[in-house]
Amino acid sequence: MIIHIPDIPEGHSVRNASVKINVDEVAEVHWLDIVQCSAEIDRVGNRFQVRIAFSSTLELQCSRCLNYFKQPVTGMVSVVFESREGQTFTNLSEDEYCTIEYNPERQEVDITPALFDEIITGLSMKPLCSQSCPGPEIEGKKETDEIDPRWNQLKKLKEKYNSQ
Repeated sequence: MIIHIPDIPEGHSVRNASVKINVDEVAEVHWLDIVQCSAEIDRVGNRFQVRIAFSSTLELQCSRCLNYFKQPVTGMVSVVFESREGQTFTNLSEDEYCTIEYNPERQEVDITPALFDEIITGLSMKPLCSQSCPGPEIEGKKETDEIDPRWNQLKKLKEKYNSQ
């Protein structure tokens, strides 16, 4: 999402945009939709505070069964950028905000990387198609009540402990 600085009036404003994220860095994530964004922008001089609500749909691979499934994603990201004459500041102290370098000569700020980072870090490291996913079906798998004989010693120890 690119914010064109001259188009943002002083005070509060709202911008809606559709963002296509072209990234090959994360092979397990495929964007099925563009990212819909609604940005609330508060401008005071050369300081901008942007709060973006986003939504999209991703295709992820289940960590158990390895099938692909659709995962809707929604969230918020907050960004602050500020410029002062002759220098650019990104060392603002608010922990809840992402800070982005703002070059006043370019007249625009691309906040797509902050949006990408928020979406990717919000995903599970081991995504599941459902909590009850049994995993892959193994051909030739036998359901049996037999216990591996290597566990017999532990079974005897458990029985001895329970009988006391």
